[in-house]
Amino acid sequence: GAGLVTLASPPASLQVNAGQLTAIMVHRMDGVDGLRDLLADTRRNVVVIGPGLGAGEAGMALVETALAGAAAAVLDAEALTAFAS
Repeated sequence: GAGLVTLASPPASLQVNAGQLTAIMVHRMDGVDGLRDLLADTRRNVVVIGPGLGAGEAGMALVETALAGAAAAVLDAEALTAFAS
């Protein structure tokens, strides 16, 4: 199995995600600082970023944060689309 799987969820989506996802943990994540805090836990050694990310500077900052950490990164198409401009 994948081991420790955690969905980082924006506060506005936390309750919906937690109610639908019963096989993985859901953790509140507020922007770049929240992602950095989650990735500080060395048990989280892979980050998948992109699905539902959205375009723009906020998405770009999250991708850059994920890539700057020690965890391996998998970029979904939406993570790449964030840099389209």
